[in-house]
Amino acid sequence: MKAFYSNLRDKFEQRPDLWFFVFANLIFIAMYAWSLAITPQLLKPLNCFIFTLLTFIHIGLHWSLLKIGESDKWFWPYVIFQGILAMAVIQLSQNIGMIFALYMALIGEAIGSGRRRLRAFSAVLYYSLLSLGNYIYMVGAEYSLWWVAGTLPMVIFVTLYVILYTRESEAREQTQNLLEELEVAHKRLSEYADQVEQLTLSTERQRMARELHDTLAQGLAGLILQLEAADSHISAERSKKLRISSSRPWDALAPPWQMPAGLLVISVKEDPPRGI
Repeated sequence: MKAFYSNLRDKFEQRPDLWFFVFANLIFIAMYAWSLAITPQLLKPLNCFIFTLLTFIHIGLHWSLLKIGESDKWFWPYVIFQGILAMAVIQLSQNIGMIFALYMALIGEAIGSGRRRLRAFSAVLYYSLLSLGNYIYMVGAEYSLWWVAGTLPMVIFVTLYVILYTRESEAREQTQNLLEELEVAHKRLSEYADQVEQLTLSTERQRMARELHDTLAQGLAGLILQLEAADSHISAERSKKLRISSSRPWDALAPPWQMPAGLLVISVKEDPPRGI
């Protein structure tokens, strides 16, 4: 049940003109019931059936206008057929109130749906002439001034109301479209910001990796050079010591008077007598 009311509320928010159709239909139903109450001829089964059928066809066509919209193809067939249908319903009801109820609603629809001024004016003139014809047929031509006095203010009021309402609906629709465009632009900007952030992080990582690579490469190269120099130095010292060490055993086999002085001194320095 909550889902139904939620969907219904969304539809009325998307199409504010639905309120006009709901209000008009309530008036039609009220006038239909009033006509049945004050017109004895409508209580006959056949007349009641025809009157009911025509009334609900008229109401159904009102709702079909939501789908027809501003279509040039269906505008004039709709206007002409609705005018004839309204005239038939009024003649069956013999209720003067139906003249103002049905035709004022049709005039409001013509102004609201016929955005072209000439087309809207032509439809309003067509409905007004049918309304005058119904009025003269029911009460006589001598009372036509009363029709002018009653109809003209209502037509002006309905025209102004529909124009203001249409402009408000258009402004609301434009605002909604702007909000949707802003949401799309905000979403795109967010995506661009994320892309820029990712590119910035990727660039910074590459820069840090490059700096680390260069620093480590330089350090490792220096360390390798130092290790090679140290290795060369150590290798040179070891070979020198090995050459000295290898010559000492042969010198030790020589007689003492033939022993090199350095070796003797070294031997004395290295291995002094125990008694000293």
